[in-house]
Amino acid sequence: MTAGHHREHDLLGYRDVPTSAYWGVHTLRAAENFPITGTAISAYPHLINALAAVKEAAARANEGLGLLATDKASAIAIACQEIRGSTRSSPKSSTRSPSRSSVTTSPSPRPPRQDSCSSTPSNRSSCTPSRRASLHLRAACLTPAGRCVSGITANTETLRATVENSIGLVTALNPHIGYTAAIAIAIAIAIAIAKEALSTGRGVAELVLEKGLLPADRLAALSRPEEVVSAGARSGPE
Repeated sequence: MTAGHHREHDLLGYRDVPTSAYWGVHTLRAAENFPITGTAISAYPHLINALAAVKEAAARANEGLGLLATDKASAIAIACQEIRGSTRSSPKSSTRSPSRSSVTTSPSPRPPRQDSCSSTPSNRSSCTPSRRASLHLRAACLTPAGRCVSGITANTETLRATVENSIGLVTALNPHIGYTAAIAIAIAIAIAIAKEALSTGRGVAELVLEKGLLPADRLAALSRPEEVVSAGARSGPE
């Protein structure tokens, strides 16, 4: 961990966040991974004011329910009131409190995009709402594609186990083993899920094989994801 930072944790792991920052790991990741509009939230002081009001109300509500200590609720309320006072006093003012405005930092700024409506005066003058919307939509598609989708490798074993242990598999098996038997399996699997799934992993496929209702090769074919998904479009035995 670098000097002047503290470590925060989210579902993706640990990141170092400046100690002086009002934002945390979630904002840091959002700024890095989802530069959709290229517009800072500070451009909308009324939105900041509303967010602070909701935050304060949530703190007081949790305090009233006994879920948040009074000293913490009061600290949150004071900070929110400072933010709201700042946004009301000047439309262009920062959301940082006066006592820390000189030391608060923000996620590293990105260079302006060449296709952004606000990159040059000429672009701003020619940027219609529809063009702005199309640029934002394009960024919204490209960002997750590059940050979340590219390079993903499917864990086929985990996906297969998920399908085989899903109660939805019963729908795909209905035309092949009979509705009465399928209902019995559904009841059995519901009980198994409630009592045993976490410890044993028993699922629909396992019960079908255990009861001898379908041979293993036939069950494997019917358990393919495309078969399970399309089962609702079919009716009656083959």
